[in-house]
Amino acid sequence: MRSKVIIAIVVILVASSFLYLEARQSKLISSSQETVLLIPAITNNATAIGNQYYWYPLTFIRGNEASLIASPFMWNVEEANGYSLVTYNRTGFYVLVNLTNVKKTAPGTPVLGYPGLMYGAEEWFPFENRTYEVSWLPLPEILGQTPNFTSTVKYALFLYRGSITDFSYDIWLTPQPGTNVSSITKGDLEVMFWMYYTENLSRAPYYQYAGSITLTDYINGTKTPISWNVWVLNVSGGGWTLVVFTPKIPLYSGEFEIPVGIALKQLSVILESKAGWKDSILHYYLDAIQVGMEINNQNGVAVGGYHLYSWEISE
Repeated sequence: MRSKVIIAIVVILVASSFLYLEARQSKLISSSQETVLLIPAITNNATAIGNQYYWYPLTFIRGNEASLIASPFMWNVEEANGYSLVTYNRTGFYVLVNLTNVKKTAPGTPVLGYPGLMYGAEEWFPFENRTYEVSWLPLPEILGQTPNFTSTVKYALFLYRGSITDFSYDIWLTPQPGTNVSSITKGDLEVMFWMYYTENLSRAPYYQYAGSITLTDYINGTKTPISWNVWVLNVSGGGWTLVVFTPKIPLYSGEFEIPVGIALKQLSVILESKAGWKDSILHYYLDAIQVGMEINNQNGVAVGGYHLYSWEISE
């Protein structure tokens, strides 16, 4: 009798295991139609090193369904000893900034550059190039016609000297497709989502507080409604407009999922009601999405970076 009970239990456990695996496989198959893993990719190795001779080299990372372009992009460094390194291998995307004796191009700006990745089309400096994209998010695309996509990154930051201004998305929108834009100017829009930050924009000059929105984010896999403050910097003259989203809960390391598509569409209402925009950005083209870190020096020294273990976008 006892042996029959044991056999019955084993049969149930085996059957349950098959059902679980079948359900998981079914879920993976269905999710694979909607989710694209940008990092890790299928490229084995890719590296670009910026130094005082040239701060803007590019390297290309190829995936199964899309590609990325990486750059060390130290746009605000006039002179420095050392390097800014971006590299990809099977452990993910890795950035190391190691600079001394830094002299900035714009001394009052609290960043040295934005080493990171780009998905989409930027025909302006420094990328002057485009990636190949997934079928449901081909960029440039009119914002109002894009799906309500989410973007998820798993990362770890590190810092030895200097300061991390932010780890963020940097997203570009223009009235004309990015493939036709050779430089960013008045009327164009840069939108940043600072997942981690140290700069207090309430004390930064020229930034206008435009309210807050609550987004349903996921932190380390847990559904977490987060309130984001929205800041607008309308640059005078021929400059473009910068919008920065800052969460009440910045994340130094971990997994962060943001409903970027929904947030960008909600931003259209904020800009019209709080920042005096006359045209809806729903008619703008979403050109490119970047992931990277803005780092600053202290007494001429900046040593830090990050490890991006994964980046995925979901429809």
